[in-house]
Amino acid sequence: MGEEVSTPASIEEKHQEPLPSSMTAIAAGLILTLIGSVMSSNWDRDTMINWVGFGMVLVGIGIFVLGIFGTAAKTLNAQLDQKNPQA
Repeated sequence: MGEEVSTPASIEEKHQEPLPSSMTAIAAGLILTLIGSVMSSNWDRDTMINWVGFGMVLVGIGIFVLGIFGTAAKTLNAQLDQKNPQA
């Protein structure tokens, strides 16, 4: 009979991304590294495809490392915010 009203648990409801950008960077780095590894290992040396595959491996490793450091920074920032709440 009475209409139920749903209220949020807190006034400031934080929006959480389904997959954070740092996690997306980790996944993209792993995918690029895997594809580059396959490309560079399946063709003869000193061919353009071999060099492109090697470049993809290097870029994939770089993106993966940036994603790891981004995740670590966000985790550390969240822990420090919980320990020292701002008034």
